[in-house]
Amino acid sequence: MLNFRSLLGAGAVACALLMPAGAARADQAYTLNNTFNGTAPTSTSPWLTATFHTVATGEVVITLQANLNVASEYIDAFAFNVDPSIALSHLSITVTPTTNPTLQALPTLSAQNAFNLSGAGAAGSGFDVLLGWSNSGAGGGAARFEGSEYVTVDVKDLADDITASSFAFANTGSAGAIVAAHVAGIPTAGGTSSGAIMNGPTVSNGGSVPAPEPASMTLLAGALFGLGMLTRRRGAKAA
Repeated sequence: MLNFRSLLGAGAVACALLMPAGAARADQAYTLNNTFNGTAPTSTSPWLTATFHTVATGEVVITLQANLNVASEYIDAFAFNVDPSIALSHLSITVTPTTNPTLQALPTLSAQNAFNLSGAGAAGSGFDVLLGWSNSGAGGGAARFEGSEYVTVDVKDLADDITASSFAFANTGSAGAIVAAHVAGIPTAGGTSSGAIMNGPTVSNGGSVPAPEPASMTLLAGALFGLGMLTRRRGAKAA
């Protein structure tokens, strides 16, 4: 049977685990399952997931996970936005891997809303950052961003203390997309086509457990303390 000290110890551990840690911040995860221009991919949606994870204040890692189960389909561009108060010239971006899928040259970041997503029409204009990958079919398309491949994008900006929420801003085009991508090689009756996809209407927490409110932690601590006192009294009567 658990004794009084064991219960209090367990309560302390539980409260410590529930307390929000200074470095722990919720991820922002976006599922790209809406087509806003061109042809919808025939692969099962969501066709791409983009998760923004705050590694530390000033550094965010974006994980792009493709979900294209039709062999001919691939992603050749991904666009996202940055808080308008942040100077884009302060951002340092590193993409891994750089081959297979093969990354095109990183763009020079200078002005907000400077990039238009290829194949997205006017709705896909006004993005802050645009990344591109090879569309070469050589070697069975090894250079393409396809299948269930994933890419990580490390963004650093110590001057502006960026976090995952620093990228939760929409493009200036009518799509109003926080993140968007261009999918090529979509099979059609006449050959292949392409389409522009974007995040759905909701943003999900990327797996982080929200920190409970102080009142919830107080109730939990009180309940554990009461249980401990009851156990102690029962032990005293039994003696």
